Amino acid sequence: MTHNPNGKIALVTGGSRGIGRHISATLADSGATVIVNYANNQEAAQQTVDFILSTGGKALLVKGGVTDEESVKHLVKQSEEKVGENISILINNATGPQIELSDDLPYPMPPSTKPIEM
Repeated sequence: MTHNPNGKIALVTGGSRGIGRHISATLADSGATVIVNYANNQEAAQQTVDFILSTGGKALLVKGGVTDEESVKHLVKQSEEKVGENISILINNATGPQIELSDDLPYPMPPSTKPIEM
């Protein structure tokens, strides 16, 4: 099964650098309007949007965090208000604060994320 992003609205969290930038550009090249989300580095995000626009794609910036529910709700609301449509593609690429993995966390870690003793 293939999915065609042409004409869809895509939100790419952490969409301004690295893999997120590549995903944003690829979706735009496939015809999606891309909302490039960033938390801190507006310059990198603007460069990604400028690149997409220079290649004939559609893109815009939306600043917002993804580390708590209220921030995510605000990000989605702001994004949908800017484009005037509902988001139909969501790429969760952003990361939150990085923590060192430890068995002393206050919640259980999924087995796939626990450190492996070698």
